[in-house]
Parts: sequence; structure tokens; C-alpha cells
Amino acid sequence: MSRPFSTPSLSKLAIRDIKCQSLTGRSPNAVLCTFSGPGQQDRSKRQKILFAFAEKSPSEDIAGVSEELLPAIDGLVEGESVDQVDLFRETPLRYLGYANEVGEAFRVFIGPGGVLGSYMVASGYVVSDSVYQGIKKAKEQPDEVPENIRNARVIAAGMESLVWQSFASVILPGFTINRSVALAHFFLLHLYKSPLWDGVSPDITTRVDHWGPTLFGLAVIPLIVRPIDSSVEKAFQKYVRPSIDEFLKNYEARYE
Repeated sequence: MSRPFSTPSLSKLAIRDIKCQSLTGRSPNAVLCTFSGPGQQDRSKRQKILFAFAEKSPSEDIAGVSEELLPAIDGLVEGESVDQVDLFRETPLRYLGYANEVGEAFRVFIGPGGVLGSYMVASGYVVSDSVYQGIKKAKEQPDEVPENIRNARVIAAGMESLVWQSFASVILPGFTINRSVALAHFFLLHLYKSPLWDGVSPDITTRVDHWGPTLFGLAVIPLIVRPIDSSVEKAFQKYVRPSIDEFLKNYEARYE
């Protein structure tokens, strides 16, 4: 059920210039709203929020925002700024999540120990983001929410982030770059045995054997980020989040 969107919350957010459109292709109860608010002078990008409607489907053409629409908006919590920056996902700290991919690409130079260190950096990022998401969720909870329900929501948010980031930032990208580098080595191994490589000095062969797969691995990194993120997100939307939501719903129903 949607949380009430109170007048004090609206006052603090000072939302203005709201435009909405339905996203029936994504969900029968989904609306995407773009709006501006405080801090717009400092940050030019417009905010985009996906609003879920619990009791009714929006019309195909929604212009502006009405008193009827405001109470149905879910996910905006009193006192939270719409311009809040996610520390681990919207700042340079996000690049720490790619440390293991870089480590895999440079494996021939840094060895297994260096690669392990890169995985430790990426894993530290994942854990830190999970803790941060839990803290954010805790701050979002109204004072009247019972402590056990608040704790369940916080733990769920942290665990969801932990699993999502583990797959999207560490496991799948690391495996992909590892296999990409191995594929480049395999290709070069056959190239060295072919007549095309006759007469090439051992020094050049060594340099190509080191830098070729490394540069190939680095080149692959930006190509896999969005597809992996998108695939993990789709899997979570279909399999993980519905289970989490159902668990929280059943858990909270026992204490209402």
C-alpha cells in the first residue's frame, strides 16, 4: 500500500514543474515523472522518479500534477531531498566497483596477488554500498514505524544491494574480463604458430603477449557494464524484488 504523501513533506521538497507519463509497457501501474526542485540552480539535470500506484492505473496522458495524484505517489519520504546524490553510485566512488575488472586485465603484470587485491577493493565497495543503502533506508522510515519493521526494511535494502552489486560489479564482470583476456591469449598463441608471425623477434612477441590481452581486456570493460547492469536489474525485477516485497508485506502484516 502506498505511503501517504503528507503536506509537510511536499513543503520541504518544494517540488515544482512536474510532468508525468504512463509506462504501460513496463508496468500497468507505472508512471515516470520528471520534475525540478531545490538545488536546480546548482544541478542542471532533471530528476526522474518511477512512481508506483497501488490502487489505480494512471491514464495514458497525464499532464501536470493534481491533488488527486499527490497522495498516490509512493517512495518520497518526508524531509528527503529530491536532489540527494547517491554517494556510491553517482560519484567517482562508483569506479571502485570496476577495480576487479582492471585487475583481471592486468593479471599478467600484477600476478594472482594483485588480482586478489583488486577483488578486495571491489568487494569493499560492494559492502560499503550495501551499508550505505541500509542507512539511507533507515533515515527514510517515519518515526511511527515499529522498530522491528524498520529493521526488516533496512536489512532487506542492504541485502538487496549486496547481492545486486555482487553480481553486477564483481562476479559477472570479473568472469567476463577473465575469459576475454584468456580468449585474447588463445588467439595470440595460434597467431604465433602461423606463418604470419615468422621473423618477428622474441622481444616483440613478449610485448604483444603481455600488452595485447591486457589492452583487449581494458577495451571490453566499458562494453559490458551496461549490458550486465541491465541483465542483473531485469533478473532482480522478475525474481528477487517480488520475493523481497512479498516477505516484507507478510512480515509487516503480522504487526499491523
